[in-house]
Amino acid sequence: VTIVDDDGGIPPVSLRKPLRIAAFATPSSIRRGGVATYRLALRNPNRVAVRVIGLRICLPVGFSLVRRSGAGALRGVPTRAACGRGRALLRWRNAVTIAGGRTAKMRVGVRAGRRRGRFTITVSGTAASPWRVRSVVGAARLRVR
Repeated sequence: VTIVDDDGGIPPVSLRKPLRIAAFATPSSIRRGGVATYRLALRNPNRVAVRVIGLRICLPVGFSLVRRSGAGALRGVPTRAACGRGRALLRWRNAVTIAGGRTAKMRVGVRAGRRRGRFTITVSGTAASPWRVRSVVGAARLRVR
């Protein structure tokens, strides 16, 4: 038996679904030192609004943020840190509320490094308790030629 709170409160654990992130790069192939845009979609599959309080993108080695390129739900300038050997972590800490059944879209521009190859990013987020955001590892494949 599942008891549902019908007065708009937080649903029981059995009904809470994690938010999901999808990511892709456009264009999917660029030259060394070129610019690509990572497009992200953060979907709330729940019937109630969920507040997302942070988003993190771990860029490949040698990649950097293109200034003033964040748009959509990404507001402000991210803080920067490391997320592994030579990888840059971009962290936004502005809150975004995503209505139930809706998707928040965002984009951020990056400049590729000097290395050729196929690269991916890791995207993760934090939602207000008790909600979770399912991280995506190896998303948004980008070929640098």
